[in-house]
Amino acid sequence: MLFANITFLSFLRHRLFLLLSGSFLFTSVLLVLFDLYNKDIGWGTRLGIPILFSLYLIFFLFALVLRFTRQHGFNILAWLFLASGLFTLCLDGILSVYTKGVINLHWSLIVTVCIVPVSAILFYIHYRLKKGIELRQFFHI
Repeated sequence: MLFANITFLSFLRHRLFLLLSGSFLFTSVLLVLFDLYNKDIGWGTRLGIPILFSLYLIFFLFALVLRFTRQHGFNILAWLFLASGLFTLCLDGILSVYTKGVINLHWSLIVTVCIVPVSAILFYIHYRLKKGIELRQFFHI
């Protein structure tokens, strides 16, 4: 699997969708093969592949946002925080469906509520501050 991912990265680094879909496919096959080796199919297909899919989907959306963003600065960090908050929501939902059979979001809501204001502050700093101003002057340090 490592060889396949390195090969995909080498040959498809400019084709993001093909790179991520190929890597997702090979990693999913590896999880299914682990399940077959253990003679217990269930963990990889019911828990591992959905978590992997949400991770790859969020990474793909984050890469698209980076590609279409004109200015790179604090907004990249804000988008990264929002992507990690979205991943925690997906992870909590997948784990609750796996264990209880229904979607119950608990800890991920707390994480997301904490991440959103931090991202909002980073977006504000990026888009509202004058270009070229130093943060020491802005925060009066």
